[in-house]
Amino acid sequence: MKKIFLIFIFALFLFSFVSADVLLGQTNKVYNLGETFQTSATIKSNVDVSGILNTYLICGGIKRSVYPILYLTISKGTSKNEPVDFPLQKSVIGNQIGNCFVQVNYSNSLTNSQTFKISNKLNLNISLSKKSVKPQEQIEIKGIALREDGEPSDGFLRMTIKEDNKNLTQPINKGRFDFEFSFPKGTSSKDYTINFFGYEKDSGGTITNTGTFSSSVFVKQVPTNLEIITNNKEVEPGTNLKMKVILHDQSGKNINSSVGIRISKDSKLLFENTIETGKSLNVSIRNNESSGIWTINATSGYFNEESQFNITKKEMINAKILNRTIVITNTGNVPYNRSIEIHVGNSTIPFDLGTLQVGAEKRYVLSAPEGEYTINISSEGDQILTKSTFLTGNVISVKEVSQGVVKVASSPIAWIFIILIFSFAGFIIFKKGYRKSFIGRVHLKKKKKSIIHHSEKDKLLDLRNQAQLSLSISGNKQDVNLLCLKIKNFTKVHFEDGPVKDTLNKITQIAEGKKSYIYRNEGYIFFILAPVETKTFQNEKASLDISQEIEQRLKKHNRLFKQKIDYGFSIVYGTMVIELVGGIMKFAALGNLMSESKRLAGFSRGETLLNTRMNTRVLSFAKTQKHKKDGFEIYSITEMKNNEKYKDFLDNFKRRMESA
Repeated sequence: MKKIFLIFIFALFLFSFVSADVLLGQTNKVYNLGETFQTSATIKSNVDVSGILNTYLICGGIKRSVYPILYLTISKGTSKNEPVDFPLQKSVIGNQIGNCFVQVNYSNSLTNSQTFKISNKLNLNISLSKKSVKPQEQIEIKGIALREDGEPSDGFLRMTIKEDNKNLTQPINKGRFDFEFSFPKGTSSKDYTINFFGYEKDSGGTITNTGTFSSSVFVKQVPTNLEIITNNKEVEPGTNLKMKVILHDQSGKNINSSVGIRISKDSKLLFENTIETGKSLNVSIRNNESSGIWTINATSGYFNEESQFNITKKEMINAKILNRTIVITNTGNVPYNRSIEIHVGNSTIPFDLGTLQVGAEKRYVLSAPEGEYTINISSEGDQILTKSTFLTGNVISVKEVSQGVVKVASSPIAWIFIILIFSFAGFIIFKKGYRKSFIGRVHLKKKKKSIIHHSEKDKLLDLRNQAQLSLSISGNKQDVNLLCLKIKNFTKVHFEDGPVKDTLNKITQIAEGKKSYIYRNEGYIFFILAPVETKTFQNEKASLDISQEIEQRLKKHNRLFKQKIDYGFSIVYGTMVIELVGGIMKFAALGNLMSESKRLAGFSRGETLLNTRMNTRVLSFAKTQKHKKDGFEIYSITEMKNNEKYKDFLDNFKRRMESA
């Protein structure tokens, strides 16, 4: 009996702990802060039961009550469905985050929900329309911001440029954002890191969900102006002008580029070359360089800058002794008017040079009783020369050489001697001329025939402006633009009347229309643009026009006709002696001008190649690129400035360079 009673008491005790069942509904896998957690608890009981319903949020082992305490009464055999809803806000859940579950406790019955994640993460996906820009160039920034649970965000996006510590905040609307941004005008050229910070706030202003994204943008260098820097505005002859040219970008830093430099005064040229920006240049100023204001012109791309400096006046002479003759030369840059003292041994001879012009010299003969003397030459306290020499004569004296010549000319004996010499020379010349007079006439006729043959018109080209190479002419020295067309397959081309001859004559007509004179030497056709004919010293644009027209004509010919013309083309700048005689330009090229133009045309594969001096002069019209070929510096044209007519010309050149 006692045993039965104990079993009954145990069963009753057990029944009191399982009198109610609690079931929790489904949950999402991920929730973000700011959302509302929603599920339901279904409570069933097989007995009448009353008790308190407690709800807890457990994350990482930390338990926190999150739902108001409810007192529920459940009748036997019935059930109740209670919502379990609470906001995922700091005021409710504290700092709970990560993997969590909800626990419900009712009348000693514990039930846990499925495990879910509470996240504070935003996923940002951002694109920039450009990754390399100039200052003030717009960049479109757009993207998507989603919570980790996949829902679109309604928050804010803060953009920070790390290097400049600049911030910009934009709204996120339904998970999307789209706005434009540009770097300020003076922004330095470099890579910039752009950090994006997306975030949401709760009703209390506390940041809840966040996300980050990074990208980079390179700001390009933009040339803004040229600056010429010289060490001194007053330069003394015999020293160097130290200078450099800075091509400033938007932040004032130097852009590495090439710049054409020309230093001149009126029509006189002191220096002309292409240098690198930012590098120092020393220009030697000779002692006799003309004094006054000189102008420095710098050209790089679209930019031109001018500066001036003054070469000061310098009185300077040089003296040397040749046997008994003193030679005094004005090596300064202004006429020399100072007095001179010549010390011969212990004797001093002061005398006046008069006005010794720049570069001029005077000669004086020294005489003294026979012996070796120390000669000192000074000018107003400045020592010029000290030298020992052997002298002869009766007394110590200094005589200008011209005075001695006058004395000789006034002597009757000297005149008789001179007349005898000239009479003898005349007799010899007359005697030789008489013996060969008949033969001479024959040779003269042959020579005239040869000259007429040399001046005949070109059999290949119909020329109006013909040029002839002459080894000895008396003309004007001029700087010219020399264009050279080399026909590389000259020996294989048939030049009889037909397409080849027509094409070449059209080319010469174009050049003649630009006041060019033309000279042909076998497979080379030269076009000379000289100021004596064009009436201008600036023939660079005309040269580029001619080169473009020639290339277009030759391309068209090679496209239409079976007989192709293989060619090269060059433009060089140099000096010639020129004389116009009867409508024909006779010329003699100085230095290696002709050979240089031939060499560059030989290097060319259809593009126009320039020498260094010509490159400097075309920088106002074209951008060029430097090349090395067999040890020579040459330049090719890469871009014409603000001129649509050159576009086809340059596109063809680029294609040839790429195919090479």
